[in-house]
Amino acid sequence: MNSPAIMGMVAGFLISANLYAQKPYHLTGNNRSIKIPAVAGGATLKIFATDSPEALATIPPMLGKTEERGDSVEFIPTFPFRNGVVYSVVSGDRRWFTFSIPLKENLPLPKLEAIYPTADTVPANLLKIYLSFSQPMREGLAMNYLFLLDEKGDTLPGVFLDLQPELWDHSGKRLTVWFDPGRIKRDLVPNQLLGPPLNAGEKYTLLITKGWPDVHGNTLPDVFRRNITVTGADRQSPDVHKWKISSPDHNGLIAVHFGENMDRALLDHCLTILDTNDQPVPGKTTISDHESVWQFTPDQPWQPGMYKIRVDARLEDLAGNNLNRPFDRDMETGSQRDTDKPWFLLEFSIPE
Repeated sequence: MNSPAIMGMVAGFLISANLYAQKPYHLTGNNRSIKIPAVAGGATLKIFATDSPEALATIPPMLGKTEERGDSVEFIPTFPFRNGVVYSVVSGDRRWFTFSIPLKENLPLPKLEAIYPTADTVPANLLKIYLSFSQPMREGLAMNYLFLLDEKGDTLPGVFLDLQPELWDHSGKRLTVWFDPGRIKRDLVPNQLLGPPLNAGEKYTLLITKGWPDVHGNTLPDVFRRNITVTGADRQSPDVHKWKISSPDHNGLIAVHFGENMDRALLDHCLTILDTNDQPVPGKTTISDHESVWQFTPDQPWQPGMYKIRVDARLEDLAGNNLNRPFDRDMETGSQRDTDKPWFLLEFSIPE
């Protein structure tokens, strides 16, 4: 028999326990982990980002790992818990209780700071967009506030991939939204039945409506629109040998010009400058010209010698073509440029 539901504040968690036992269990933790008594945890412990019993059967559990801590089990989520989201603790076929981290008050309203790509012209097989906010946002709600409109102003259905859980970064401020890959790849059934999400030569409006809540319960105060024009599809891998490297300016800044717009999130991680001893050079990077130029300024003045730019082969252009192979390629004939390199190396020299 279930004991009566209890409410209590324990170590920053608001607990609403619906327990399959005769006594309450207490949680300790923070946004990055939670400890649960072993009797309510164990090897089958799962945590879901919902308080709806019906939703437990339809959504996946949170990603993370469990570690035994004596008489308790600690769950460490891959992405931190969010303030204001109600979570369910499930072990076996039992939902033991729900918990949430209280909202913070007197915080500024969230803002949509950027949409990537920043270019107003994109390829017909554009794969991803990124929404960057000023505050960590409430998860699982993107499709309620994000729309694509055609030139008539009509909402286009099924253009975005409705992923659950959504693809938020660790800060909870940047959301990755995929156009449906099944409609982009030409040999797949969704493409043949529905066509691609975007068509060359047409114009669209990306619409983000107001009311999208952040983790504190504050909502976007304004509607945001981005008009885009679509060109032909891009089905070629970026060619590093066509990139141009500029000489250092008076501040030591060098730039890599890609000749096309690249994936903004990957640019943060995929280029590294190595010194003459193949050690990373400390410095600051910036991205400019609609994600077509990567700039680097070293912390210390350049020393004479030969340097390398190591480029992770995972780097993609706007159509998801990485350095090894195109995203949408002919599976039968392949491509002569297909490779399996982990990275590519470019060189530049600093004269005496």
